[in-house]
Amino acid sequence: MALEWKNVEGENYLVYTLEKGEKIDELAKGMLENNRIPGVLPFSFFQKDDECELVFPCENLTQKSIAAVDLEEEDKQKELLRKTLEDYSIKTARIETPSDCRIFNQDGLEMFVVLPVLNEQTSRLGAYIEKMILK
Repeated sequence: MALEWKNVEGENYLVYTLEKGEKIDELAKGMLENNRIPGVLPFSFFQKDDECELVFPCENLTQKSIAAVDLEEEDKQKELLRKTLEDYSIKTARIETPSDCRIFNQDGLEMFVVLPVLNEQTSRLGAYIEKMILK
């Protein structure tokens, strides 16, 4: 499922609802929750019955249209973020951006949504990586 904008009592949030067959990568979730990683939007995790959501507050952030963003620079930022995530043992998380704009913090750093979500393919990769680490 794509990221969705939601406005609750005047506050903007990006929300990702897990799809059927997806589950939370608990290791990645914990690392993301417990570390302030530059360029990563913090999130809250909510579960009600079978529905799970990752909610990313967007207060104090600036939105820019995609046309105003250097997409080549964005790709470089994503690659650096991928390497940083690997330093935190986060190897299967997806890096996402809203489809309609890009988000920047007060210092001008582009902020990304990092989804600690496993599907069938990434679950197998995660199990392999975990097995290799534990050996």
